Amino acid sequence: MQKHLGLFAFLGMLVLVGAGCSAPEGLSADVVHQAVVAEDDDFPIVVTVTNDSPEAQMIDSVNISSGLYEGLLFNDSVPANEGTELDDFGGNEIDFDGLEVAAGGSVDITLDVNAFWPGDYFGSIDICFEGEDAGCLYESTSVTIE
Repeated sequence: MQKHLGLFAFLGMLVLVGAGCSAPEGLSADVVHQAVVAEDDDFPIVVTVTNDSPEAQMIDSVNISSGLYEGLLFNDSVPANEGTELDDFGGNEIDFDGLEVAAGGSVDITLDVNAFWPGDYFGSIDICFEGEDAGCLYESTSVTIE
């Protein structure tokens, strides 16, 4: 019984912590890329951010989580980014510093990456926003590099 109570308490804390990290309402994202890629091939990851809210929203960064980044090298992006850096968890943070997603509109961000190491990689592409209600959208994805 104690194990179950501890598990429920832990899950409850995860829900509470996660609730504070969500993106502003009305924002959604879609991530599209090849599921299987040959080693050393360059390929695009297309991130589409849609804003159904009545106000424009600004993208601060797009992050490739460490689970994915272990097998990938980031080359470039369209639109151009403001710089990149490793985040605190070993992923790659790609800064866009105020890329606008108009109210009722959408923006495509194409990340050009290289399939660096063979293997199966799982993680997320995280789209983080600027502002008072800033938060992130987390889109799970995976890729196999042969």
